[in-house]
Amino acid sequence: MNLIYPISFSLAVFLIITIIGIRKSPRFPKIISVNILFRERFLTGRTSGIMGTYKNILEVVVTDQELWIRPFLPFFPFAAIVNGIHQVPLTDIQGIETRRSETTIYFINDKGAKVHFSIYFKNPKAFIKSVEQFNKSVKVQSVH
Repeated sequence: MNLIYPISFSLAVFLIITIIGIRKSPRFPKIISVNILFRERFLTGRTSGIMGTYKNILEVVVTDQELWIRPFLPFFPFAAIVNGIHQVPLTDIQGIETRRSETTIYFINDKGAKVHFSIYFKNPKAFIKSVEQFNKSVKVQSVH
């Protein structure tokens, strides 16, 4: 009987976070309705925001117009609250920096702020090539 209140409270908090997160998250088009140039799933990454690290839950998609960085459910609503979901026009990507197995993407977010997101890609060269295909002005730098 004593567990009913903590469980109810936890469930209520989870539902509130989920509702707020879904309302704040960008509306991605259906994956079959876009021209996909690059897609990798189950990636690890870090954001410049308050959230820190996403371990093996990220999906990165490059279309002919946008870069999508988003986690899978059930982390999607929470990530929307802490700025962990990005839908970035390719023209807003300012630079890409590779350092060993880590690739850092520098871009302007939807609020006009400069953001960086570091991701451990399985195939970073394919990612860079897909971005450069539609954003010729992106600065790519390799740091050792």
